[in-house]
Amino acid sequence: MQDSISMSQSKVLPNETPLEEVVLGACLQDLDALHSVIPILKPHSFYKIEHEKIFNAMSTLYAQTNPVDIMTVVDFLKKSGELEMVGGAYFISKLTDRVGNGSNAEFHARIIQQSFIKRELIRVSGDLYNMSFEDTSDALEILDHANNEILSIGTSISGKQAKSNKQLVQELIEKSELAASGVIQGLRTGLLEADKLTGGFTNGHFIVLAARPGMGKTAKALQEAYEFAVTQGRRVLFFSVEMSAPQLMLRLMSYHTGIPAYKIRTGQLSTTEWGIINEMSQEIISSKLVIIDDCLTKTEIRNRIISENIKAPVELVYVDYLQRVQNNIQGGSREQVVADISTTFANLAKYLNIPLVALAQLGRDLEKRGGNKRPQLSDLRESGQLEMDAHVVVFLHRPEYYGIELSDDNLSTEGLAEYIVAKNRDGITGTANLKWNPETTSFADWDDAASYIPNPNTFLEPMPSVTVRSTQFDIPKNMPYKDNDMEDPF
Repeated sequence: MQDSISMSQSKVLPNETPLEEVVLGACLQDLDALHSVIPILKPHSFYKIEHEKIFNAMSTLYAQTNPVDIMTVVDFLKKSGELEMVGGAYFISKLTDRVGNGSNAEFHARIIQQSFIKRELIRVSGDLYNMSFEDTSDALEILDHANNEILSIGTSISGKQAKSNKQLVQELIEKSELAASGVIQGLRTGLLEADKLTGGFTNGHFIVLAARPGMGKTAKALQEAYEFAVTQGRRVLFFSVEMSAPQLMLRLMSYHTGIPAYKIRTGQLSTTEWGIINEMSQEIISSKLVIIDDCLTKTEIRNRIISENIKAPVELVYVDYLQRVQNNIQGGSREQVVADISTTFANLAKYLNIPLVALAQLGRDLEKRGGNKRPQLSDLRESGQLEMDAHVVVFLHRPEYYGIELSDDNLSTEGLAEYIVAKNRDGITGTANLKWNPETTSFADWDDAASYIPNPNTFLEPMPSVTVRSTQFDIPKNMPYKDNDMEDPF
């Protein structure tokens, strides 16, 4: 093994130097060639440093919407002090002599990209080889390092070309006009008042949904996953580190059909209800929702997300819940472990450009406080990094759970659930009011949101009436809803 490594290190690294010159020449004389090459190659994709500097000049001029030709590239390199290093103006002018057909530039660029990937894999393999021989190295840490390095290679070849200021301003104005007309631009969860606050889920955002046990955070996340996967047809991964897939499917079926979970679990169903389940279950079966309950560690979850994304593009990810995810940091505090997991998920959301929603448990100190026991950012357990990484932090709070019978406005809190947006990096904070249904462990829009205004930032306009799917049935008297064999059914 060691001999083979030594031999590979003595070889010339994979490269396509002649093709690099052909591609550079094509880009200098054909704008269409440059258009096709820019999304594929980055300056560091080139093997020769001289070629890297020349392509960097081209890319910079292109991003600034300036002309790209021999004269502008020579001028750029002269001003940066790199002209003589790349071979001077004569070398740059001779590059166009190497071009046969500029229409082949994209094909040639992909060959150059292949060589770059191979060079990066050789570099990473060498690092892993050396780390694996160190007695002090932890095998799981090496595996994590390998995953991060492979991920960085993917990022380096798939990164998008930087947008010009003109493009950014145009997009900003378009989004502002849509927002002014009341259009929710992100992915909708199906609850109007909540979506008004957050603007919907945005691609690339790391979203934290936090609550104390019993508030309904798993139910809320599962309901959102249903909306995205079953109603909107999106591909959603739902990782459950706490509950089993059969338990989650029971909740999902209860929400989907409107039949209480205890009736489905115990089989106490009428003929009509059996028919509803048989008919409506097909929608769940044919959906793109994937429930995963066999990934317990950060590395397993990350690898599974990436592998699933290779099979078919993943559009949303849920992790229930963050503090139960295991990590391999040895000797680190619990705060360091949670911080590492949080940062990994935030980076993964950005890399895949999808919303990644992590559920989180709030600390017990919240319950020791007097007053309304409403959560705040300081209640996030074990990691300030979690608050820093998150684009959006949402709390669920049900005053009724704590025996609080009246709201701040002296109105009944029966069935009231507060959807508290405590942090919103790209928008406002405030509270939307939801209606909690314990029989189907689900949430609905409150019929009159103006009845409860616990936060001055709440939207004040009355909500339109909402039709919630329901099924008529007779509930046996004294039939308990809460599962006795589940510590935290919500």
